Amino acid sequence: MTMQNVGPKALGDMYDHLLAQTQQVADMVRAHEEFELLAEPALSTVLFRATNVRTNNASTDLDELNKALRLEALTRGIAVLGETIVDGKTALKFTILNPCLTTADFESLLLKINTLAVELV
Repeated sequence: MTMQNVGPKALGDMYDHLLAQTQQVADMVRAHEEFELLAEPALSTVLFRATNVRTNNASTDLDELNKALRLEALTRGIAVLGETIVDGKTALKFTILNPCLTTADFESLLLKINTLAVELV
């Protein structure tokens, strides 16, 4: 149905854009001192966690922080994040499927997630 509506060229362009954008978001997470990229992106999925370098202390359980962060982001209407386990660590998951989003949208989203994580610590 989608291919009939937008055509194979446009659909392919959207797919290529999403793959490139996923890599850009992973690079943003990798460069951010408050987050840890837990795996290289696969298709349109970015797996990461908040580490809160500035506010983290030895008593902070990062797995519990990230579980709470996912739920609070959802209930406050900030983001719908997935949750999974990577190498024994609780991971937050972006699944990037909207080709209309921009890099600025993800920069803003990461800022909001970090602000919430700092609040939860």
